[in-house]
Amino acid sequence: MATTINAGTTTTTAFGVTGDTSGSLALQGGGVTGLTINSNGAYFPSYTTTAKNALTGTAGMVVFDSTLGKLCVYTGAAWQTITSS
Repeated sequence: MATTINAGTTTTTAFGVTGDTSGSLALQGGGVTGLTINSNGAYFPSYTTTAKNALTGTAGMVVFDSTLGKLCVYTGAAWQTITSS
């Protein structure tokens, strides 16, 4: 089931999807703040390297590592830092 929230409304659903009058959309779950999207861009959950490594990751999970200052993706076996080539 998909939930649609229009920018400019304030709505919180049972699935932890929240939109507000600023035009931001926050996706949350399990007591952890998730992806936030607003007119400035997308913001991923932020963790220190230690906290990130303690997560139970799922393949494709993306977080911001605040210690490294980089996005990281979980491959299903390990965290990989997303870098430019």
